[in-house]
Amino acid sequence: MDAAQAKFLVDQYATLMESEFPTTVKVLAAVKDDNRDYRPDEKSRTAWELATHIATSDVWFLTSIINGKFEFDPQAAKAQEASFKSVNDVVEFYKKAFPAKLQELRTLPP
Repeated sequence: MDAAQAKFLVDQYATLMESEFPTTVKVLAAVKDDNRDYRPDEKSRTAWELATHIATSDVWFLTSIINGKFEFDPQAAKAQEASFKSVNDVVEFYKKAFPAKLQELRTLPP
């Protein structure tokens, strides 16, 4: 793969993720604070755990592409997730961080 092909793929991926962004925000916002411990099965994560995971994982994935390495730090992930106190905190984080990372991704050189 040459630089032009890599840039093309980045642009295609960013465009796809931009189109998915509004739906993801709606899904995150659908979790209600008074029912965030809901889980469809006792083996499942709670709605809260899923929402925080989706929001932080999407941002982590873009950051990993930007940095050119995929290094997962479980302690940092737990700290980020623990910083959220309400569903609104998760939604606002995602609405701010995800578009910023997409923009940063788009500005990478080929």
